[in-house]
Order: sequence, then C-alpha cells, then structure tokens
Amino acid sequence: MFYRLNLLWLVLGLVCFSPATRAESVRRKDFYHPVDGMQGEERYVKKFDLGGGVSANVTIDVTAKGNGYMAVLNLHLKVFDEHDDGAIYDGGLLQIDFIDLAGGGFKDLVISGLVIYTGEKATSPRSSEPVVFIYRFQPKERTFKLVYKRASFDLAEGPPVGGKEDGP
Repeated sequence: MFYRLNLLWLVLGLVCFSPATRAESVRRKDFYHPVDGMQGEERYVKKFDLGGGVSANVTIDVTAKGNGYMAVLNLHLKVFDEHDDGAIYDGGLLQIDFIDLAGGGFKDLVISGLVIYTGEKATSPRSSEPVVFIYRFQPKERTFKLVYKRASFDLAEGPPVGGKEDGP
C-alpha cells in the first residue's frame, strides 16, 4: 500500500510541478448540463493542444446514473463514476492531465485517482485502490497508447461491478 501511494504522489508531482511544461487538465467546474439532456446528465467538451500543431477534442458524457466516459482520439475510457454499483471514484471524476512527460514536445495523457470499493451491500467493508494510467501520444498515428497501468482493471471498462475481483 505504501508503494502505491508513493507512486501516485510521484506521478501527481510530475504532473503538477514539472517546470518544463504546464499540464492542461479536465476541470469538474467545466462540466455543464446539455440543453437536450435528461435531468442529471452532464457533458464536458474541450479542445486540447497536444503539441506540434496537433489538437484533440475531449468529450466526457455523464449519464443520469453517474457513469461517464471520455472520448479522445482512439480512446473511450470510463473516467467518471458516482454510481455505486460496488465501486466509485473518489470525487466522481478521475484526475485527467495532458502533459509532456518525455520532453518530446507532445503531451501525453495521465489519468489518476482513487477507486473506492463499496461492496454489494451497505454493510460490506470498504476498500480503496489508487490508480494511475499513462497513455503516450503517438504523433505519426495521432493516437494514444497505454504505456503504464497501476490498476486491477482496464479503464475502458472501469472498475468491476460488484467491487474488486483481484489484483493489487
């Protein structure tokens, strides 16, 4: 557990305090209720500069139940979870940052946060898992590639319904 927390703080430190480049982040305050949406639905849309004249549209759609997926280039990832079906994200939204980690002039995607496993019943014991996903931008293909994952699940699906199955 100590190792996981140190790793999470290291990545967050790189993202937040890197003097070479500034991170661009998805901010919860920039979500809005779509005019034609149902009550409780939210949306986020923003264009991010990835470097080298390349930009990418980032869209996050959150359902009325509290599940949300981010679409950016080739990725479709579950980054928002307030629907308690055995697991939720602390604060609802994972931390999403675009930052040049390698110093190559292109921004990579770093997603991190804390998953809280609530169990299937209100009396189930709770546990938590710090998670980090790093996607390297591939400028020739204009895609992101997963290069590092510290989680017991894939972000395309999100945490398992009913809680943590196995893993760290």
